[in-house]
Amino acid sequence: MPVAVVAPGTEPVVNELLEPITVSSQETRLWQKLGGRWQHVHFHRS
Repeated sequence: MPVAVVAPGTEPVVNELLEPITVSSQETRLWQKLGGRWQHVHFHRS
C-alpha cells in the first residue's frame, strides 16, 4: 500500500529581472514498499 507525504516547501528561483527570490509550494510525495525497500513512485508540487 502506498504512503503519501505532504509537506510545505520553499525553492530559490530567479525572477524575470534575474533577481533571486524564494517561492513557497505544497509537495506530495508518494512512496511504496516494493521488494522490501521503500521506493519513491510519484511527486506532485502545487
